Amino acid sequence: MTTAGWITLIASVGSTTLLLAWCIYKVLTAPSRDHELAHVEPIDVDKADER
Repeated sequence: MTTAGWITLIASVGSTTLLLAWCIYKVLTAPSRDHELAHVEPIDVDKADER
C-alpha cells in the first residue's frame, strides 16, 4: 500500500475511533436527570372505558 493509502487509512480509522470515544464519554458523564423521560398516568377504574 502506498504512503497516501496509509495516511488515509490511519486518518479515517483514527477519526472514527475518536468520535466513538467522545460519544461514549459524553453519555457516561452526562448529568443525571430528576425526571423520567416518559410518564404513564395511573388509570382510574371509573374512567378506564373513556380512554
